[in-house]
Amino acid sequence: MLALGGVGLSMRQTRMFTPQVPLQVLSEREYSILSSVAETILPGTQGYPSARKVQIAERIDAALFACDDGVQSEFKQVLALLESAVAGFVLAGRSAPFSRLSAAERWKVLDSWRSARVRLFRTAFKAIHGLVTASYYSAPQVHKRIGYPGVPEWVTAVRLAGVGANPPPSDPTPPSAEVTP
Repeated sequence: MLALGGVGLSMRQTRMFTPQVPLQVLSEREYSILSSVAETILPGTQGYPSARKVQIAERIDAALFACDDGVQSEFKQVLALLESAVAGFVLAGRSAPFSRLSAAERWKVLDSWRSARVRLFRTAFKAIHGLVTASYYSAPQVHKRIGYPGVPEWVTAVRLAGVGANPPPSDPTPPSAEVTP
């Protein structure tokens, strides 16, 4: 009976969202889960744009592209665990995938991870929350709202020119200690 119940819970579908740009790392399902997380953390209030409007999930996908395969894989595993109705039922008694919960219910799940006794959940919460908020506050639409003038033009020019991106290789042989007269 429990096995049948677990199968039934595992068949609950993720609430899907369509990315605004082509994804580089995440699947559309993973993107949708992350989009639900970001919208829960930053729904947009009092003149601040929502996470979806700022395209936080797309920004995080692009950032993950620069990460090691192991980091990408672990991040995807955290998203799958968060979304899983079976894990949610076993750990918290919820019977729906994370993305199908109301905003208040999603926040309760995230808050339970934030204060969980199990270190894995606390660490996962910090990682997701940190990525979402850092991506949000790095968005130009948010810069205007908080009064940040943005990245200076010269920094952007240096970055685009690739200066400093690939330092010249250093000579592996130390300079000679001999002094010639």
